[in-house]
Amino acid sequence: MTAYYVSAVSAILALLAVKERSIADIDTSVLLVICGAGLLVSMLWFFTLRFFRALFKAKLTVLARMEETLPYQTFASEFALLRQSAGRNWLWFERLVPIVFGLAFVVIAAIRLFI
Repeated sequence: MTAYYVSAVSAILALLAVKERSIADIDTSVLLVICGAGLLVSMLWFFTLRFFRALFKAKLTVLARMEETLPYQTFASEFALLRQSAGRNWLWFERLVPIVFGLAFVVIAAIRLFI
């Protein structure tokens, strides 16, 4: 999924890079459409990540409930160890990538509008 969104955002950025003109010379409406598309894809990417995070959390909750009846709780032990480690929440970093791309499109559009 990440490769799909990176490809889509890269293709949108390539539309700006292919131009033989500077950003200041690109028609404002064209630039706003390109940056708007990039921002929308970035937002979709972010919300997709949120959805899959919630889905993954729900699946793990179901697994935890199922293993309560087992003699050894593998997932509960694993999560207890993860909570003790300093790097337990590294997945938040993945959600920063679409935010950075979205902000890049906003900055590009803002630069063009105020040049």
